[in-house]
Amino acid sequence: MAGLELATQPDVLSKCTILKYKSTDNPLGPTQTFYILGTAHISSKSCSDVQKLIRQVRPEVVVLELCRERTGILQPAEPEKHEKLQLRELVASWRAGNTTLFQIVYAFMLRQLGDAVEVQPGEEFRVAVLEALEVGAKLQFGDRSLSITIARVWAALSAWQKVKLVWYLCVTGIMVPDAKELNAFMDSMKDTDVVTEAIKELGQEFPQLLQPLIHERDQHIVWQLRLAATKATKIVVVVGAGHLPGIRANWDNPDIDYEEITRMPEKKTSIITWRRVALVSVSGAAIAALCFRLRR
Repeated sequence: MAGLELATQPDVLSKCTILKYKSTDNPLGPTQTFYILGTAHISSKSCSDVQKLIRQVRPEVVVLELCRERTGILQPAEPEKHEKLQLRELVASWRAGNTTLFQIVYAFMLRQLGDAVEVQPGEEFRVAVLEALEVGAKLQFGDRSLSITIARVWAALSAWQKVKLVWYLCVTGIMVPDAKELNAFMDSMKDTDVVTEAIKELGQEFPQLLQPLIHERDQHIVWQLRLAATKATKIVVVVGAGHLPGIRANWDNPDIDYEEITRMPEKKTSIITWRRVALVSVSGAAIAALCFRLRR
């Protein structure tokens, strides 16, 4: 696999990482060009860039940083109805043992951020789907299954670290800045993927999270791009900007162990039950919220 980043080109192409790949399994041609656009996820500018890129390149395939479990994000409901249903469904799923507290808190934080900047999480993916339909491009999901990612995150942490993580996310979630502050922050970061940056910051406190949340997913995306190279010559890729370094680093990596990074870890027994984890986490969040309100 020969990776070659082309010279910067005008317009929206100047914002892309453009890489070449040679697949002998592609009947359309021996060389494939990838136009990889790194987005900020919660940014109207990113949505506009996605639209312009697909219209300009007119690819045969569009790859999204999504998995099949997250396709619901492509069908946004009415804000109030969506908020109530999502929270109710997540809690019901957690009670049934199908969802972790991490997923609930993460979804809550993303929704808060989206409400603050008036752009719902995943908007750039919805734009990509519409534009792909317009140019006749096929869609491909490049991210790893959410359930596998969450399971591997959970498996990487000790029982105490899990309690500490949920507590940390709860406290962080209630301290989201207002719209003006958040938009200023977004402008200062420009092409940076705020979600990945937040994960990296979280990784300073919980270094075990970086492997399953970022590095393994980078490899999974590259693996999926290699599959896309067998059926198209022009491929547009829409991912968080934070994944770009990992995609570049793994572009020529012959040692990606796809079987390992998609393996569901075995469930471990623990002295601390998840009901106790939930009790400690929710209690901690309530105390933190109360303290935060009293300070205002």
